[in-house]
Amino acid sequence: AFANCSNLASITLPTANIDIKDKAFMNCEKLSEINNIDSLKNFAPYVFANTAITSLSLSDVSIEKGAFIMKRKTNMSN
Repeated sequence: AFANCSNLASITLPTANIDIKDKAFMNCEKLSEINNIDSLKNFAPYVFANTAITSLSLSDVSIEKGAFIMKRKTNMSN
């Protein structure tokens, strides 16, 4: 979807329950802010790999088994 968008710094997700497909924001190295993160219901592999996101606070989210959401330093809480 937005993979490799070098100038993407923040995103605002729709408020409805959504799924994010694999590598959707991969290599968006300036991406550091996600608004409406609570609308996410499913993550696929490498969604935020190689971004500036260092932590995610997730509640009631299904993470695909074995999914490697972020490839850099991470701190995920649930």
